[in-house]
Amino acid sequence: VAYNGSVNGPFPSSTPSHNDICVYAVGPCGQSPQTCIMISLDPNCPPPCVNPPTPLTITGPQILCPGSVAQYCITMPANSNATAFHWWIDRNATPSLSFSPPGQPVVVDVVIPAVSGQTTICINVYVPTGYTGGSQGQEVEVEALSGPCVSSNHVEIDDIFGGVVDDGNPCTFDYCGSGQIFHTNVTDGAPGVDDGNPCTSDICLSGQTIHTPIGGTTIPPTTGPLTGPGTFSGSLPWNGNLTMCSAGTYQICVPPIPGAVSYKWTFDHASIPALTYPGGLSTVTTTYNCIDVIIPPGYNPNPNNPMEVEVRGVNCIGTGHHSEIGILMVNSLAQPGNINGLISVCKSQTKLFSIPQVPGATSYTWSISGGASIISGQGTTSVSVDFSTTTTTPVVLSVYATSPNCTNSPVRTLNITVILNCKVSGQQVLPTEEINLSNFDEIKVYPNPTSGNATLSINSSFESKVNMKVFDIIGKIIIDQDLIITEGMNTNEIKMENVLPGMYFITLRSLVSGTTTLQLIVE
Repeated sequence: VAYNGSVNGPFPSSTPSHNDICVYAVGPCGQSPQTCIMISLDPNCPPPCVNPPTPLTITGPQILCPGSVAQYCITMPANSNATAFHWWIDRNATPSLSFSPPGQPVVVDVVIPAVSGQTTICINVYVPTGYTGGSQGQEVEVEALSGPCVSSNHVEIDDIFGGVVDDGNPCTFDYCGSGQIFHTNVTDGAPGVDDGNPCTSDICLSGQTIHTPIGGTTIPPTTGPLTGPGTFSGSLPWNGNLTMCSAGTYQICVPPIPGAVSYKWTFDHASIPALTYPGGLSTVTTTYNCIDVIIPPGYNPNPNNPMEVEVRGVNCIGTGHHSEIGILMVNSLAQPGNINGLISVCKSQTKLFSIPQVPGATSYTWSISGGASIISGQGTTSVSVDFSTTTTTPVVLSVYATSPNCTNSPVRTLNITVILNCKVSGQQVLPTEEINLSNFDEIKVYPNPTSGNATLSINSSFESKVNMKVFDIIGKIIIDQDLIITEGMNTNEIKMENVLPGMYFITLRSLVSGTTTLQLIVE
């Protein structure tokens, strides 16, 4: 009656010479004889893997002078078990950074043995003549190794671009690595020669101006988050995902980047078909902090590694580090999750109800029946409902998710019982009268309020079997008991000494007498 065709399980490092794995079938008629297989441990198995720690930091320049050598270093915890370090250069560029000196084949992936006791480990990266870093800049990455074991995470420095050397023009500035500004001295006697200060403008030759770095003397910083339509998810605001539900053109923005005079927009990761910027471009530079992103029909990225919109601030000094956001797709908006909130309220109350976010949704439409009204939160995942105008009970609270160019989600509902004849005094809900829908002659519960047990009194002109349930204010059953009612006066003790103070509902049901609901206050 039940079957699973395979079973997986780890073998402990300390185990007998062999283990038996057995299986037998079970059905309505009993169980079959078992069949077993003996599993022996291979004595030549390698020892259990112990991953080395992740390097603590990585340091090195992001802007490099062509023809120079840059050094990148990591810091490791003392007494780590690392036996080697795997370094690699990520992202393509022509020409490319290399771990090998000029004149030798380009090497972008190396493993360097660890030195016992060494906590700072460095590697040289050679920068070829004409190096620019390409459209995205290259990355230097490293992870620690211990035999076949690899550290849980790697560390990296990305967005590594090439600078420019002095171009010989006395009326321009040139930038290259480590914040160095190249100036060519003006010696023809013209007024306002270069004073060497990169933050001032100087008159040169026939009235030309030596350009000073616009936006400051450092590259623009990283900023975030990138924002746009859809539902955001992620642990960091500048490294999350936006979920859309249809193809189209969507505007993605980043807060203005201090010191930036333009914004360089690129994509990372791949998908077929792919995201593009207007004109089918994959790289765009704008003077404003927003860009239109075109999602083509059929866009269906890997949900664990979607295409990412990236943006970097640019000024005269260089290009800053990128902020990014992934773009996910859903075929349609899912039905909202269960509505959170009370299922039984007093007419005089106002209560809050909420749902989880729906991926891809940008708004939520709420409605309620029975004369109750939504007084705040329309369009969000949480609304406040005023029940004071309720005319019928129960009422139905409904919500569905929406998003531009998308089909609305299925509706989620919640039935709410509204007690029409109660009022709120302080933190207690007090009964204003008995709710009696049965054919019994008289029903009472006393004392009410009570600080302990209560007595249920039923005066009946006929015999009946009655089911009694006691509920708390959120609908949890406290007592479920069958009572035998005889002709005349009947009394039954309701044990309430171990419940929390508050309002409780007593429901009596019988095929003969109908239904009765009473309220009981426990102090």
